[in-house]
Amino acid sequence: MTLRLSSMLDPHSKSDSQAHLSSSLLRTIHYYNKPERAQEDNVVFPEHTDIGLITIIPLLPTTFPGLQLLNKDTLEWYPVEERLCKPTCEGVDEDEDDDLLLLVFGGETLQHATNGFISAATHRVVLPPASPSTSNEPLGRRSIQLFLRANSKAPIHSLDGRSMCTVGQWEREWEATQMK
Repeated sequence: MTLRLSSMLDPHSKSDSQAHLSSSLLRTIHYYNKPERAQEDNVVFPEHTDIGLITIIPLLPTTFPGLQLLNKDTLEWYPVEERLCKPTCEGVDEDEDDDLLLLVFGGETLQHATNGFISAATHRVVLPPASPSTSNEPLGRRSIQLFLRANSKAPIHSLDGRSMCTVGQWEREWEATQMK
């Protein structure tokens, strides 16, 4: 499958002087270690998908893992950092390479643009299991995320697939369906 996203990301538009402005977002998020605020299964940020094209998260060694991806075949939650990163509390051999792992997953716009060929990743954040090292730790989990979003004026099919609209219009349609 060939996917051409260049028109969705093109910052240069001869027709609109504001087209270079991006709605992509680099965000830092702090999930406090407050078990009294957690929902069932220690969930502190419930399951969701991101609306954009892709989300990029650097997976840094952390004492407080918590990001989980849903396996849509088994409906089981996959603990990302616990499987892919070495917690700093276990110590890291200084002779080893300090490779930075990046988690990259698709969002709703990419799923729509590929007609479902690439699925939007359902994910959530949970508190780490209680342990002597985490039970009294007030800092909790910190994360950095880059949400890559398409140019809002780029063309895309409407949700019903019958007409063309802009990404901005499609995002508003999608958000309205999420409110129901």
